[in-house]
Amino acid sequence: MAPMSFNPATGLVYLGILNDTAVHAVTSDFKINLHDQITGADRSYIGPVRDQWLKMVSTGRLVAWDPVAQREAWHADLPDPKSGGTLTTAGNLVFQGRADGTLVAYRATDGKQLWEFDTGIGIAAPPMTYEVNGNQYIAVLAGWGGPMVLNNRPVGKGKVGPGLVLSFALGARRHSLVSSEKFSRFQCRHSVLRRPRQ
Repeated sequence: MAPMSFNPATGLVYLGILNDTAVHAVTSDFKINLHDQITGADRSYIGPVRDQWLKMVSTGRLVAWDPVAQREAWHADLPDPKSGGTLTTAGNLVFQGRADGTLVAYRATDGKQLWEFDTGIGIAAPPMTYEVNGNQYIAVLAGWGGPMVLNNRPVGKGKVGPGLVLSFALGARRHSLVSSEKFSRFQCRHSVLRRPRQ
């Protein structure tokens, strides 16, 4: 799964959750071999369990988890099951990229969505932050792939296309990270670095 983040100010962990199922039926003649990695899977299995499995729907959500109280503080349902990792900042923000290509910023304390940007391609990587000349930036590698996408599984649904690196200026002053209140009013500037044509 995608990387999670922890915010010491809120005391919360932010992570993408995937609710998905799988069926593993074994062949009747399967014998375990401790020196081999075979699983005995019966790829031709068709039966009532498979029929139930095919009717199940995968879902995804961004969850803010309180590790001390061992409970969910808030969540945001996602349009597609899989998602990218998270980044949380000292300015009370949480960023997450989604399979539908949207980079979203939430208020870290209550999950209110503050901003979004459609990158045009699914985002599997976690965003990161850096500072240049007193300005804070958020950058993310947008790209969608992996086994679930290549195997055409419903849980791998997302926007596929050439990868992008995107960077967004938050307009922070030196040694002062942007707060969620300022973030909801700022104008996002972005630059897109595309792969060179071959």
